Amino acid sequence: MSSPKAVTLARVALMWRCALIGVLAGLCVAVGIASSGVAIAWGVLGALALLAAVALVVATRPRPAAFVLLAIGSLPLAIWTWTSLVTPLIAVLCLAVGWPLGGHVSRRHVGVTSSRSTLERTL
Repeated sequence: MSSPKAVTLARVALMWRCALIGVLAGLCVAVGIASSGVAIAWGVLGALALLAAVALVVATRPRPAAFVLLAIGSLPLAIWTWTSLVTPLIAVLCLAVGWPLGGHVSRRHVGVTSSRSTLERTL
């Protein structure tokens, strides 16, 4: 069994990564809106995909699916606006920050419990 300190540190690291991806999603929207044409749609839809990946991680759903959403959310805008330095950098940061989120971490290691197990403990 993990120590309480290790569980707390793992949970804090997970939440910081999710917060950083949320900030990068905001940057995708800003870059998309500042662009023209199809880049607007790529920016907004990419940000939605990034936020969906964070939601999957927080809900402890299959994490490889979250990493696929990170790739789908960050790469199209970077490819479409490849002449800029900022958008490929945002994509690389999304993938680098999100890479550990694609691993298999059980609920026990991040300190997340389901409502059913909480209910069973109270009864």
